[in-house]
Amino acid sequence: MDFFFPGEKFPALSVTGKECELQCKHCRGRYLKGMKPVKTGKTLYETAKKLEKGGCVGFLLSGGSDSKGMVPLKDHISSLERVKEDTSLIINVHTGLVDDEMVKWMKRIKPHVISYDMIGSARTLKEIYGSNAEPEEYLRGYNALKKAGLRVVPHVTVGLHEGRLLGEYRAIDMIDDSDVIVLNSLIPSEIDSPVDDDDFLSVLKYALEHTSSKIYIGCMRERGNHRLEKRSIQMGIDGIVMPSRKTLKWARESHDINIFEECCAVHL
Repeated sequence: MDFFFPGEKFPALSVTGKECELQCKHCRGRYLKGMKPVKTGKTLYETAKKLEKGGCVGFLLSGGSDSKGMVPLKDHISSLERVKEDTSLIINVHTGLVDDEMVKWMKRIKPHVISYDMIGSARTLKEIYGSNAEPEEYLRGYNALKKAGLRVVPHVTVGLHEGRLLGEYRAIDMIDDSDVIVLNSLIPSEIDSPVDDDDFLSVLKYALEHTSSKIYIGCMRERGNHRLEKRSIQMGIDGIVMPSRKTLKWARESHDINIFEECCAVHL
């Protein structure tokens, strides 16, 4: 059983700071508040050098999305390439939706891994993301990145549509060739409801039965749900990011535990 505690050794950086043009209903930029801002390529490079000097393992590069659902990485590409060349840091890039140009940039940089959102519902894209994109566009982007020889770890957020299931099974079907799938769970806001444990476990069961992928429970979820974490382990998942202390104590009694101070997506 793999447990991941990225913490300070694998921080998240945002190319847009706290700003997000898309302003999806489930987030509205709140997930960006805990990220280190790197709004220029120069700042990204300088920050990366400091992270390495401070003993960090690597970083996640993300940010708010533009109106198309893409993380605006264009002005950071050259600096990111320098970071790859000049440091030993593990680089995980969250791209959002990609076009041909983004695929070329990623192929040029060759980050260690790309974290890629997979959404299986056009209704969720329209009503939650405020986007006219279709699930097929996300699938095309995923396939294009893989065709370019890049390692892509898809992420599926269970309950993204206001806490209800809508498109999750389809998303799993779209990525059943991945070596790793990360399942997240909606963190409720004032307009959302928490994801029912049984709903989450039903998606997990589907992923376990319909793919040969490793399944990790990701960091984007409400923490401290020992029942859900324990049931997920009993069902056969391969790891959890930041499990509760109670879960960690319980798991040590019945499993061989591996602890990693890194993002789950970069783990091979």
